[in-house]
Amino acid sequence: MENIIEKRLKQIDEEFKNTLSDKENGRNPIRDGALNPEEYFKAPLKIMWLMKEPYDEKNGKSDGWSFECFRTNSYKDLLKGGSKGTWRPVAYISYAVINNLRCFEDMGGLELYPAIADSLNKIAWVNINKLPSKNRTYTVHKDILQAYAKSKTLLNEQIELLNPDIIICGNTFSVVKGFNSVHKGSVGEGHHRASYHTCEGKRIIIGAYHPARKNTKMYVNNILKAIIDARK
Repeated sequence: MENIIEKRLKQIDEEFKNTLSDKENGRNPIRDGALNPEEYFKAPLKIMWLMKEPYDEKNGKSDGWSFECFRTNSYKDLLKGGSKGTWRPVAYISYAVINNLRCFEDMGGLELYPAIADSLNKIAWVNINKLPSKNRTYTVHKDILQAYAKSKTLLNEQIELLNPDIIICGNTFSVVKGFNSVHKGSVGEGHHRASYHTCEGKRIIIGAYHPARKNTKMYVNNILKAIIDARK
Protein backbone atom coordinates (compact mmCIF):
# COMPACT_ATOMS: atom_id res chain seq x y z
CA MET A 1 0.00 0.00 0.00
CA GLU A 2 1.31 3.44 -0.92
CA ASN A 3 2.28 5.48 2.15
CA ILE A 4 1.85 9.21 2.75
CA ILE A 5 5.42 10.07 1.73
CA GLU A 6 5.26 8.20 -1.57
CA LYS A 7 1.88 9.78 -2.32
CA ARG A 8 3.23 13.28 -1.73
CA LEU A 9 6.30 12.56 -3.86
CA LYS A 10 4.00 11.64 -6.75
CA GLN A 11 2.10 14.88 -6.24
CA ILE A 12 5.41 16.76 -6.38
CA ASP A 13 6.19 15.07 -9.70
CA GLU A 14 2.96 16.54 -11.07
CA GLU A 15 3.76 19.97 -9.62
CA PHE A 16 7.16 19.93 -11.32
CA LYS A 17 5.37 19.09 -14.56
CA ASN A 18 2.97 22.00 -14.15
CA THR A 19 5.73 24.43 -13.13
CA LEU A 20 8.54 23.53 -15.51
CA SER A 21 6.99 22.16 -18.72
CA ASP A 22 8.27 23.83 -21.88
CA LYS A 23 5.18 23.18 -23.98
CA GLU A 24 6.27 25.53 -26.75
CA ASN A 25 9.25 23.29 -27.53
CA GLY A 26 7.62 20.00 -26.58
CA ARG A 27 9.85 19.44 -23.55
CA ASN A 28 8.49 18.01 -20.30
CA PRO A 29 10.09 17.22 -16.94
CA ILE A 30 11.59 13.76 -16.56
CA ARG A 31 10.55 12.11 -13.31
CA ASP A 32 13.27 11.37 -10.78
CA GLY A 33 13.64 10.49 -7.10
CA ALA A 34 13.90 7.07 -5.45
CA LEU A 35 14.61 4.66 -8.29
CA ASN A 36 12.77 1.90 -6.43
CA PRO A 37 10.94 3.46 -3.45
CA GLU A 38 10.37 0.18 -1.61
CA GLU A 39 14.09 -0.69 -1.73
CA TYR A 40 15.30 2.87 -1.10
CA PHE A 41 13.31 3.53 2.05
CA LYS A 42 14.37 0.28 3.71
CA ALA A 43 18.09 0.63 2.86
CA PRO A 44 20.41 0.79 5.91
CA LEU A 45 21.75 4.11 4.58
CA LYS A 46 19.69 6.17 2.16
CA ILE A 47 21.93 7.61 -0.57
CA MET A 48 20.79 10.38 -2.88
CA TRP A 49 22.72 11.64 -5.89
CA LEU A 50 22.00 15.28 -6.73
CA MET A 51 22.73 15.97 -10.40
CA LYS A 52 22.29 18.93 -12.76
CA GLU A 53 19.81 17.75 -15.39
CA PRO A 54 18.78 14.65 -17.33
CA TYR A 55 19.37 14.18 -21.02
CA ASP A 56 17.25 12.31 -23.48
CA GLU A 57 19.32 10.25 -25.89
CA LYS A 58 16.43 9.97 -28.32
CA ASN A 59 15.34 13.49 -29.21
CA GLY A 60 15.63 15.80 -26.21
CA LYS A 61 11.87 15.80 -25.66
CA SER A 62 11.54 13.56 -22.62
CA ASP A 63 10.40 10.35 -24.27
CA GLY A 64 13.65 8.38 -24.57
CA TRP A 65 14.40 7.89 -20.87
CA SER A 66 12.24 6.78 -17.98
CA PHE A 67 12.72 5.54 -14.44
CA GLU A 68 10.26 2.80 -15.35
CA CYS A 69 13.30 0.75 -16.36
CA PHE A 70 13.95 0.26 -12.64
CA ARG A 71 10.77 -1.78 -12.38
CA THR A 72 12.36 -4.42 -14.62
CA ASN A 73 15.84 -5.77 -15.18
CA SER A 74 16.25 -3.47 -18.18
CA TYR A 75 17.93 -0.92 -15.85
CA LYS A 76 21.04 -3.10 -16.02
CA ASP A 77 21.45 -1.92 -19.61
CA LEU A 78 22.53 1.43 -18.12
CA LEU A 79 25.73 -0.29 -17.00
CA LYS A 80 26.54 -1.51 -20.50
CA GLY A 81 25.54 1.24 -22.92
CA GLY A 82 26.71 4.77 -23.60
CA SER A 83 25.84 5.92 -20.08
CA LYS A 84 27.90 3.26 -18.30
CA GLY A 85 30.61 5.83 -17.55
CA THR A 86 28.10 7.54 -15.26
CA TRP A 87 26.20 4.62 -13.79
CA ARG A 88 29.03 2.20 -13.03
CA PRO A 89 30.78 4.50 -10.51
CA VAL A 90 27.36 5.22 -8.97
CA ALA A 91 26.70 1.50 -8.60
CA TYR A 92 30.13 0.83 -7.07
CA ILE A 93 29.84 3.66 -4.54
CA SER A 94 26.27 2.80 -3.60
CA TYR A 95 27.06 -0.90 -3.15
CA ALA A 96 30.13 -0.16 -1.03
CA VAL A 97 28.34 2.29 1.27
CA ILE A 98 25.32 0.05 1.78
CA ASN A 99 27.55 -2.96 2.52
CA ASN A 100 30.09 -1.11 4.66
CA LEU A 101 33.00 -1.66 2.27
CA ARG A 102 35.89 0.76 2.33
CA CYS A 103 37.35 0.89 -1.18
CA PHE A 104 37.07 -0.08 -4.82
CA GLU A 105 39.46 -2.98 -4.31
CA ASP A 106 36.99 -4.64 -1.93
CA MET A 107 34.61 -5.18 -4.86
CA GLY A 108 34.70 -7.35 -7.94
CA GLY A 109 33.48 -6.60 -11.44
CA LEU A 110 29.85 -5.86 -12.19
CA GLU A 111 29.66 -9.00 -14.30
CA LEU A 112 30.76 -11.19 -11.37
CA TYR A 113 28.64 -9.52 -8.71
CA PRO A 114 25.10 -8.72 -9.87
CA ALA A 115 24.40 -7.32 -6.39
CA ILE A 116 26.56 -4.32 -7.29
CA ALA A 117 24.25 -3.52 -10.19
CA ASP A 118 21.22 -4.23 -8.01
CA SER A 119 22.36 -1.57 -5.54
CA LEU A 120 20.98 1.04 -7.98
CA ASN A 121 17.54 -0.04 -6.78
CA LYS A 122 18.40 1.30 -3.33
CA ILE A 123 19.33 4.89 -4.23
CA ALA A 124 17.63 8.14 -5.15
CA TRP A 125 18.64 10.13 -8.23
CA VAL A 126 17.49 13.75 -8.26
CA ASN A 127 18.11 16.41 -10.90
CA ILE A 128 17.99 20.12 -10.10
CA ASN A 129 16.64 20.86 -13.57
CA LYS A 130 13.91 18.35 -14.38
CA LEU A 131 13.81 19.20 -18.09
CA PRO A 132 16.15 17.28 -20.41
CA SER A 133 19.25 19.16 -21.48
CA LYS A 134 18.82 21.25 -24.59
CA ASN A 135 22.41 20.36 -25.51
CA ARG A 136 22.38 16.57 -24.87
CA THR A 137 25.30 15.76 -22.55
CA TYR A 138 26.48 19.39 -22.32
CA THR A 139 25.01 21.51 -19.54
CA VAL A 140 24.61 25.29 -19.62
CA HIS A 141 25.21 26.37 -16.03
CA LYS A 142 22.74 29.26 -16.15
CA ASP A 143 19.97 26.78 -17.04
CA ILE A 144 20.63 24.96 -13.76
CA LEU A 145 20.70 28.17 -11.75
CA GLN A 146 17.44 29.31 -13.33
CA ALA A 147 15.77 25.94 -12.70
CA TYR A 148 16.90 26.01 -9.06
CA ALA A 149 15.61 29.54 -8.57
CA LYS A 150 12.28 28.59 -10.12
CA SER A 151 11.64 25.38 -8.20
CA LYS A 152 13.86 25.60 -5.11
CA THR A 153 11.02 25.22 -2.60
CA LEU A 154 9.57 22.20 -4.37
CA LEU A 155 13.00 20.61 -4.84
CA ASN A 156 13.84 21.06 -1.16
CA GLU A 157 10.55 19.41 -0.19
CA GLN A 158 11.30 16.49 -2.51
CA ILE A 159 14.71 16.03 -0.88
CA GLU A 160 13.36 16.28 2.66
CA LEU A 161 10.70 13.66 1.90
CA LEU A 162 13.39 11.36 0.53
CA ASN A 163 15.29 12.11 3.75
CA PRO A 164 18.71 10.86 2.57
CA ASP A 165 21.46 10.08 5.06
CA ILE A 166 24.06 10.91 2.40
CA ILE A 167 23.76 13.37 -0.49
CA ILE A 168 26.42 13.10 -3.20
CA CYS A 169 26.48 16.26 -5.29
CA GLY A 170 27.58 15.61 -8.87
CA ASN A 171 29.03 19.07 -9.54
CA THR A 172 25.96 20.66 -7.93
CA PHE A 173 27.31 21.55 -4.48
CA SER A 174 27.82 25.21 -5.38
CA VAL A 175 24.33 25.52 -6.91
CA VAL A 176 22.59 24.54 -3.68
CA LYS A 177 25.34 26.24 -1.62
CA GLY A 178 25.97 23.00 0.19
CA PHE A 179 22.57 23.15 1.89
CA ASN A 180 24.22 25.41 4.50
CA SER A 181 26.36 22.49 5.64
CA VAL A 182 29.58 22.65 7.67
CA HIS A 183 32.80 21.79 5.84
CA LYS A 184 34.77 19.00 7.52
CA GLY A 185 37.52 18.12 5.04
CA SER A 186 38.36 16.80 1.59
CA VAL A 187 40.03 13.84 -0.11
CA GLY A 188 42.05 13.84 -3.33
CA GLU A 189 42.71 16.53 -5.92
CA GLY A 190 41.44 17.83 -9.26
CA HIS A 191 38.40 16.27 -10.90
CA HIS A 192 38.51 13.30 -8.52
CA ARG A 193 38.44 15.41 -5.36
CA ALA A 194 35.64 14.87 -2.87
CA SER A 195 34.84 17.30 -0.06
CA TYR A 196 32.72 16.23 2.87
CA HIS A 197 30.34 18.26 5.00
CA THR A 198 27.69 17.70 7.63
CA CYS A 199 24.24 19.23 7.69
CA GLU A 200 22.24 19.60 10.89
CA GLY A 201 24.85 17.47 12.62
CA LYS A 202 23.84 14.20 10.96
CA ARG A 203 23.32 14.29 7.19
CA ILE A 204 26.50 13.96 5.14
CA ILE A 205 26.94 16.11 2.03
CA ILE A 206 29.64 15.13 -0.46
CA GLY A 207 30.86 17.69 -2.97
CA ALA A 208 32.22 15.90 -6.03
CA TYR A 209 32.38 16.11 -9.80
CA HIS A 210 30.08 14.24 -12.16
CA PRO A 211 30.72 10.48 -11.84
CA ALA A 212 31.82 10.13 -15.47
CA ARG A 213 35.53 10.43 -14.69
CA LYS A 214 38.52 8.91 -16.54
CA ASN A 215 39.79 7.16 -13.42
CA THR A 216 36.80 5.34 -11.96
CA LYS A 217 38.80 3.70 -9.17
CA MET A 218 40.19 7.03 -7.94
CA TYR A 219 36.78 8.71 -8.09
CA VAL A 220 35.12 5.86 -6.20
CA ASN A 221 37.83 5.59 -3.56
CA ASN A 222 37.91 9.34 -2.85
CA ILE A 223 34.17 9.51 -2.30
CA LEU A 224 34.19 6.38 -0.12
CA LYS A 225 37.05 7.80 1.95
CA ALA A 226 35.20 11.12 2.28
CA ILE A 227 32.07 9.33 3.53
CA ILE A 228 34.08 7.24 6.00
CA ASP A 229 35.87 10.33 7.35
CA ALA A 230 32.59 12.24 7.64
CA ARG A 231 31.01 9.44 9.67
CA LYS A 232 33.81 9.36 12.27
